[in-house]
Amino acid sequence: MCHKGDRVKAVILTAGEGLRIRPLTNNMTKGMIPIANRPILEHIIHALKSAGVKDIIMVVGYKKEKILSHFGDGGDFDVNLTFVEQERQLGTAHALGKVKHLLGGDFVVLPGDNYIESETLSELFKEGREPYRVVVISSHTPSKYGVVTLQNNYIRKIEVTPRASEDPRHFGIQHTLTHSMWQKEIRRSSDLIFTCICRMTPRVFDYLDEMQGIEKNNMTGLIGYMIDAGIDIDAVKTDVWLDAVYPWDLLFMNSQALAGLKSSIEGVVEKGAFLMGNVSVGKGTVIRSNCYVQGPVVIGEGCDIGPNACIFPSTSIGDNVTIDAFTKISNSIIMDDVAVAPGSLIENSVLAFGTKCGPNISTQNVNIDKGIREKMGFPQSIGCIVGEDTTLGHGVAINGGVVVGSGCKIDAFVQVREDVPDGSRVVR
Repeated sequence: MCHKGDRVKAVILTAGEGLRIRPLTNNMTKGMIPIANRPILEHIIHALKSAGVKDIIMVVGYKKEKILSHFGDGGDFDVNLTFVEQERQLGTAHALGKVKHLLGGDFVVLPGDNYIESETLSELFKEGREPYRVVVISSHTPSKYGVVTLQNNYIRKIEVTPRASEDPRHFGIQHTLTHSMWQKEIRRSSDLIFTCICRMTPRVFDYLDEMQGIEKNNMTGLIGYMIDAGIDIDAVKTDVWLDAVYPWDLLFMNSQALAGLKSSIEGVVEKGAFLMGNVSVGKGTVIRSNCYVQGPVVIGEGCDIGPNACIFPSTSIGDNVTIDAFTKISNSIIMDDVAVAPGSLIENSVLAFGTKCGPNISTQNVNIDKGIREKMGFPQSIGCIVGEDTTLGHGVAINGGVVVGSGCKIDAFVQVREDVPDGSRVVR
């Protein structure tokens, strides 16, 4: 538990659009994407509460209605929530400035699209450290973040890799892999990255005012400005932290969130079905005969699974999902109200809310080059991303690394080889 936890507030910055996660953020902010069947923001709130912080301010903007309707005043989550709107998304430091009037003492700042655990946050509150502290972690993909250099455990420098402007109309692996080609390499003295999780005092708002027009209006620019001003900023190292920069990062998050899953069977498991490892089955769900489920797997409420279906580790299945016979699913996120017809194969993929899959659907895998994999943080093999309310016809096969937009209709027996924009119809 944290020291002074009852006096320290938390600020969660969750106003941005999440363009690089499109189409999954077409109708929600990144923080509302479900990981292990709970929004990312809910995992953050749970970590804060476990660390002793219950007074939480959320800076919202894009698609704020879904956040407000889900969390309300925080009472259902045993925390106190206050919402502040950032009308125009002008950067994370600008978002932080919106809450100045609500903060009279020390506070912690967190992005709304990170996966963290309470132990990481508790380190921010230990006695004997500097009032300004940031969480850093060693990363194999430092080009995605601000790289920090330490001296005597103080942050002395932040390096940010220059990047070309991004066109939000391109959201698939083809565009993402292009990023890896044009991201310039810089000589680094560290593989530690800045997570944007910070402990601060109200004095930081003076620095925010001073840096206007000098630094970029984001948290990395703010910390860089404070370093240049001679402020000592303590580094708090962690081993558990994940960020959703690209859609494929969600599979890492999901796997990490499921690692602590405990078995819980509230639905019906028919005779002949076999559950192995940690599996959670929600109310009203039926696991039919001859199904094989190997955890960690979470299955929500009101689902109908099987018969003769196989679900393998690191898979999350939301509420009101139908998985028909002779289907195999592994290392995937299946959101609410998805229907998968018989004989389908889904691996290393994300199916968003309301996706309808005809019989014998297959999501194929692409193997990622080792150098790009290490630089961009992708798994060795990736499947596909399918947006909300898309319909896949009988026998559709989707190449690995392809992103299908929201509201699409893919006709029967189509081989989808490249990204499909929102609202498209693809015919054979």
